[in-house]
Amino acid sequence: MAQSSEELMLPNDPESAGRARETTRLALRAAGLPDDHVERAALLVSELVTNAVVHAASDVRIRVSARPVTRVEVEDDNPRLPDPQPPLSPSTAMDALEPGGLGLTIVEGLASRWGADRRSQGKVVWFELDHERA
Repeated sequence: MAQSSEELMLPNDPESAGRARETTRLALRAAGLPDDHVERAALLVSELVTNAVVHAASDVRIRVSARPVTRVEVEDDNPRLPDPQPPLSPSTAMDALEPGGLGLTIVEGLASRWGADRRSQGKVVWFELDHERA
């Protein structure tokens, strides 16, 4: 399996989520990862980039690395860290149908790990996906 990593600067624009998905797909396919893994990462990067576009006024940088685990980082200039998301429950499920607000819940549910780190000028929100052993 080849090692693959990519870095891309994207404008603060709703279309950037699509470019982030495609960059993530290309990097992880080049590393020989299976399609379900690639598509999970593409969904998660899309959610994080969408959050960055909505909540930050800056361009967005993504970094995708395939080894030793898949790690994707989304960096923006907004220093506010995301709030932890409670799991969906019957009492909160109807609220989840409202537009917006599900991105981090999806990340929480599908990522092996995720978090956010402050940087000198903003933050990085990241997730990791473990590779399944054959």
